[in-house]
Amino acid sequence: MCISIQTIFSVVLLVYLCMMPLFVSATSFSPRNATHIFAADEPQVTLSYYSLWNTTPTPISSGAHISGDHVILLAEWVPSALIDNTSIEVHAPAIPITLNNESLSESITIDTRSLGNNATCVVNVTAWLTNGTAISELFSDIFIGNFFVPSVSLLTPTGSSIWTGVNVISWTATDPNIAETLTFDVFLSSDSGQSYQEIAQDLSNMSLEWNTTGLIKNDTYRIRVRVTDGIYSNYDTSESFIAGDVIITPTTTETTTTTTSTTPTTTSPDVITAAFIVAAIISSGIMAIVVYYVARKWF
Repeated sequence: MCISIQTIFSVVLLVYLCMMPLFVSATSFSPRNATHIFAADEPQVTLSYYSLWNTTPTPISSGAHISGDHVILLAEWVPSALIDNTSIEVHAPAIPITLNNESLSESITIDTRSLGNNATCVVNVTAWLTNGTAISELFSDIFIGNFFVPSVSLLTPTGSSIWTGVNVISWTATDPNIAETLTFDVFLSSDSGQSYQEIAQDLSNMSLEWNTTGLIKNDTYRIRVRVTDGIYSNYDTSESFIAGDVIITPTTTETTTTTTSTTPTTTSPDVITAAFIVAAIISSGIMAIVVYYVARKWF
């Protein structure tokens, strides 16, 4: 059978066109210094925290409840050779506020005290890889507590205090947060705590001179001190004590009632007898005179 040269050329050309993609694939190369990341080699992130209370990082996950003085979040990616730079974002929708930070290494930290209050947050950690791609990990419903209620305790006055003139109201206060700035307000009650009036505010020291001169003296005074750290507050109240130097004497109005008694007059038996005798003598005398005149008339 005779095959023309044109036919042979057409067959060779067709075979070449069909095989060309395979040659191109076999002879292609990756760009210089490019990194290929397979699924097994993809960097993984670990999120942990530490604080001034405990400086050892503790791993956390979504739904964690963490607290401390200056809670620091730490995100670390491994393997580090594949990481170009990283970022972390902390979002507290209830406040609302978002904190973020960036780093040129495989690890990154952020101080969550800058949230300004305790809150449930969403934490998003992102890494940019050496091949130009980015991967992220989201941690949700993490409660972060940086702020705590301070406490205050009154030292003076006490329930046995009897104060006149100038005296010192004193107290102590603590806060779980290190180097927290505390301020104090002082209140006075003169009715055993039913009502209070402010006598000092925004104090930074833990004592106050109080002059009781001119106060009505009674045993129903109470002192209350309130402490605040700018977010949370607390208070302590003294027992009732005696104070003041003005003595009020109660004025009593007495009504004198004069009772008039009527005593019946009682006649003694001797008086009655004497009266009877006198009456009898008088009657006898009168009868004698009558008889005398009648007799003269008839005889």
